[in-house]
Amino acid sequence: MISNSGGGLESYPYKSFLDKPFLSILSDVQVSSVLCDRDNAYWFTTLSDGVLYSPDINVLTYTKENGLHDNRVAEVMVNKDGIYAGYEKGFVSIISGETVQHLMVPSSQAIGTAVRFIVSDDKETGAYVGTGSSVYYINNGKVYSNSPSLKLDKMLYMRQMIRAQEGGYWFATVRGVSHYNSDKLVYSSNDQHDFSALVFSIAQQSDGSILFGTINGLWRYRNAKYEYLGANNSLLTNQINSIVKEPNSERFWLATAGHGVLILGGDSIWQITTRDGLASNTVQQLFYHESGVWASTNDGLSRIVPRSDGNVTIKNYTSSNGLPSNDVRSVFVYDGKVYVGTTKGLAFFSLQAESSVLPVPKVLVTSLMINNQEVNFADIDRKFAYNQNNLSFEYVGLSYKHRGKVPYRFRIGGFDTTWVYTYNNSCRYSALRPGSYTFEVQAMNVDGQWSTQTGVVNFTILPPIWQRIWFLFLLGGVLTALFILVYKARMKEIYKRNKLLSNIALYKQQSLRQQMNPHFIFNTLNSIQLYILEKDTISSHRYLTKFARLMRMTLDNSQSPTIKLRDEIDALRLYLELEALRLEGKFSFDISVVSELLLDFEVPTLLIQPFVENAIWHGIMLKDNQSGIVKISITENKRYIFCAIHDDGIGRKAAEEIRKAKMSEHKSHGLQITSQRIDLLNSLYPERFEIKYEDLCDGFGKATGTRVTISIPKYGVLKGE
Repeated sequence: MISNSGGGLESYPYKSFLDKPFLSILSDVQVSSVLCDRDNAYWFTTLSDGVLYSPDINVLTYTKENGLHDNRVAEVMVNKDGIYAGYEKGFVSIISGETVQHLMVPSSQAIGTAVRFIVSDDKETGAYVGTGSSVYYINNGKVYSNSPSLKLDKMLYMRQMIRAQEGGYWFATVRGVSHYNSDKLVYSSNDQHDFSALVFSIAQQSDGSILFGTINGLWRYRNAKYEYLGANNSLLTNQINSIVKEPNSERFWLATAGHGVLILGGDSIWQITTRDGLASNTVQQLFYHESGVWASTNDGLSRIVPRSDGNVTIKNYTSSNGLPSNDVRSVFVYDGKVYVGTTKGLAFFSLQAESSVLPVPKVLVTSLMINNQEVNFADIDRKFAYNQNNLSFEYVGLSYKHRGKVPYRFRIGGFDTTWVYTYNNSCRYSALRPGSYTFEVQAMNVDGQWSTQTGVVNFTILPPIWQRIWFLFLLGGVLTALFILVYKARMKEIYKRNKLLSNIALYKQQSLRQQMNPHFIFNTLNSIQLYILEKDTISSHRYLTKFARLMRMTLDNSQSPTIKLRDEIDALRLYLELEALRLEGKFSFDISVVSELLLDFEVPTLLIQPFVENAIWHGIMLKDNQSGIVKISITENKRYIFCAIHDDGIGRKAAEEIRKAKMSEHKSHGLQITSQRIDLLNSLYPERFEIKYEDLCDGFGKATGTRVTISIPKYGVLKGE
């Protein structure tokens, strides 16, 4: 570099001072010395302007101060005609050498509308500019509503434009996708009522299929059908801002709003995020070039270079590299230069100049605090007591390019399972358990590379005395002896207590059986009373005979906690006959037993009758015609006897609605008592009694009755052993 007496610096090729300088900067400043630091940044001392700093002298910028129409550059494109910069207010600047021309699209509707895309024409001497209203053509410094090769007959509200394999152009619009060939509209998803949502980006596969990104993810238009690809992979459900296709390949790169960059190849998807070095997971635009895939993000520009091993190398460009802003909206690579549109101006740099690799920052741990007290950790053995377990570390990464916002990651081996990422230069750990630990911290350079020289602090937190090995053995011996003494005393107490609880449970069960007798008597006496009032002596006599027999069977059966299933069924059949007589044959019943051998098994007394009673009165008698059938079937397997009570009544749901409609306070005491008996039986015997309710419905969902299945264990006391 050579400093001129009149001001400015000029860079010449090595030993070729007679050639034209390839770089001229600081034309209005008298520079007295130049220093290049280890980050390839430059420091300049001047005669009257103090000390100047440039993170990268190879990055040149255009702003409103030196010729741009506005600093908020939404789109950038370069061809033989010059540099095209599109803004958010319908203007386009064309930079050609030292000349800057500002153009506005002719339609007043475009004022205040952002330029959505700029696409070069085939000769690279003009450009198509898409705005919120339509597409305009710029050639020789003039703006045309249509070009010779593209004439649009309607406002499409464009978002992106690509060349179609079949001729013409495909457009991503706010109402789906459209295909124009010259001045003819070939297809419009909105006009055909196929698809009418906002489309941000569009690309075409080699088979002619169209991939397009929307606010809810990726879609495909193929063979006149639309397919939502997000249904197959959750990564494709995020907003897709940009899609680019690799030349001579079927791999597509997707820019998402939150999921980073996705690579779609056939049925496989790869994801690239900030954990891989990407500047941000919110990506505005992608540009494919042989030098790599360039990603514009809201936190800088990323260059992604695929490697032969299937991974990628990422280099980031931010204001630390000389960009006007980290909010990058557009990028374009042309003729060995990279052009970057940001919210604070336009920047460009040479691909050759940016090829050097920056060193990674050195990281130093500068301070260690234990329980909020600073210690000189360089002079101690780093063995701390069990209550010295609240540690704070301070560290620094030496990288001026980050302007004080150095990305760090840290972890403690034996405590953290992954790296913790932060911009703070300190961290704190609380309530660490006794053990040996290694604290590590790294810093990232502006290229996204992490430090190889890690800041490390090794330390140990000693256990308290009651966690030492010898203390635990001693304590274990004392506790074992004490346990044996307590165990023997406790076993005697438990034996006495269990015997007492068993007797109490049996007394409770007997009490519940005695409550069943008044329940039967109450219902049957009501029936006899009805016959007497109607002076039906024959029915009264027949009913009283059966009732007397039932009373005798009930009295006999209640003397024992269990009876043979044969006796239980006989009592149940007599009860059903009484109810059938009283209800004048409005219901019928059927009792079937799969095997005569089952009749010799013993079951709890009066276990089945309450469910049969419930089937009659809360199922069949609530039907409109008050008629039906009750079926009782007895089956078995190796462990259980199954008793199924099936009625064709109105079902439990309808019965409950009727009860609520009548504001009835009546509760089924028989079922309540039976439920309590089941709980007691389950507490007494290892095999469990179970009751299963099933609501029966026809093919239209209409209730057709209820089935109650009682599972009765075969073993133990139930066999009379």
